[in-house]
Amino acid sequence: TFTLEGALATIDDAVRTAAANGRVLLAGHSMGGLVSTAYVGGEQKPPVDAFIAASCTAIPRGVGLATYRTLARGFDRLPGRGARIAEWVLDRTL
Repeated sequence: TFTLEGALATIDDAVRTAAANGRVLLAGHSMGGLVSTAYVGGEQKPPVDAFIAASCTAIPRGVGLATYRTLARGFDRLPGRGARIAEWVLDRTL
């Protein structure tokens, strides 16, 4: 089950493990970008040298939200819930 505390702990574990080997570039996409933003902006500064947040800065409303919901329902009907398309878009975005 997803929890914000669990997600932050997972990011912290990965960052601290990576920091033991050198500098850390943390990159987050979509919800991962939002959670990573909360992580790097927390009270205690984590060992992150640079941070990239991709596709996570807008809160959809109106037509944008309706379009997103329509697309999400369509993707849910595809084989693998559209994972291949999502992975292709993510590869191109990053």
